[in-house]
Amino acid sequence: MMKRTLILACVVCACLSALGRGTVSVDSLIVDSVVTPADSVVALRDSLVAPADTIEGLEGDTVRNRRYDYRNKKGIMRPVYMLLNYLANTNKATDKPFDWSIAAGPSYNPNSSFAIGGVVSGLYRWDREDRSLQKSDMSLYFNFGIKGYVEVGVRGNNYMPKDRQRWTYDFTFRNIPNDIWGIGWDMCSDDRNKGNYKQFQLTFSPNYLFRIADNLYAGVRMNFMYSKTRDFNFPVRNLQYVDLLNGQDKDITATGFGGELLYDSRDFGLNAYKGHYLSIQQLYYAPGITTYTFWSTDVTYRTYVPLWTKCVFAMEVHGLFNYGGTVPWTLMGMSGVDGRLRGYYRGRYRDNNIMEGQIEFRQRIKWRLGVVAWVGCANVFSDFKTIAWHKTLPSYGLGLRWEFKPRVNIRIDYGFTRDEGGVVFNINEAF
Repeated sequence: MMKRTLILACVVCACLSALGRGTVSVDSLIVDSVVTPADSVVALRDSLVAPADTIEGLEGDTVRNRRYDYRNKKGIMRPVYMLLNYLANTNKATDKPFDWSIAAGPSYNPNSSFAIGGVVSGLYRWDREDRSLQKSDMSLYFNFGIKGYVEVGVRGNNYMPKDRQRWTYDFTFRNIPNDIWGIGWDMCSDDRNKGNYKQFQLTFSPNYLFRIADNLYAGVRMNFMYSKTRDFNFPVRNLQYVDLLNGQDKDITATGFGGELLYDSRDFGLNAYKGHYLSIQQLYYAPGITTYTFWSTDVTYRTYVPLWTKCVFAMEVHGLFNYGGTVPWTLMGMSGVDGRLRGYYRGRYRDNNIMEGQIEFRQRIKWRLGVVAWVGCANVFSDFKTIAWHKTLPSYGLGLRWEFKPRVNIRIDYGFTRDEGGVVFNINEAF
């Protein structure tokens, strides 16, 4: 009798403990209770002291967070709680073949002003048995601004089995109402030169890399851009229009072919905690398929160092050098591109070449939130003889991070600049 009572008590304890962990297998309850009763008692204790919002529901239940249990809600509160339940679990690690989530809401950047933006983000592995292979990613994004700004695109990074090959792509369509101040620091820094235009733009940038040594890759790359400009308004000075394009065509077609050499030891491409990244890209924009013929060299170096608990120091140095012909005004080195010089109007400062750098401190804090602080600078110039210290463009600011998916952040940054600064809303880290 005593032995039977003891076994029954252990089973009850194990049942309560398993319910706290969201377990439903009866076989597992019996095994836990008979073989490891001590573990069941510890689990029961932990389940009793765990916060209510961290206790997940039963397996197969659509409610994974009891704080946002919407099943008994009525009226407007039901969809609100359904949304909260969804957002509360987007960053939960899963073993799905394709783990996707969607987020949308108001956004802002200096070019589009206020807009409605969103992203469908997915993570997956080409080899699900290899846990050392970092997950590939795909993002389908959109942005619709109140000034007529439209942007729709898809980009992705693919890491093939054993990381022997990598291929990436970025396809974007934009309809842009934009401002322009000219070409070169002298023109761009003068507010009197401000003009505006509307532009249809289509870009496609794929590349393919194969591994030649540990963390070292080489491969081919292409960049295509088609842009058609309309409603171009030049400023007027002394009863004459100011030519902001230096006589260039308004419509540009550019197709560049070349290669890339990449060293990448980062632990995770979208949000690295440690490692190094060095990319050297060389493109040639050939005659016949390009409005203007020229060469382009793009060099990027990044490093990531963990400092203290949940803090990462990140640094980036970037240079884009165009030469050997006439460089289209749409492909010049520009401010406010690719997470650099945050806060600057995209393309406010532009010239043949640009050199820029930034450092950033990333601190993860409570729950899924994090903060960042950065400082950076850049210089746009036509050739190396025209570089001047007084033409340096400073950038610094603060940002807020929210973990949308595991190590995939939605970011809001405010950048202080030489001019007026601005807010940037986007997904993934700036670099």
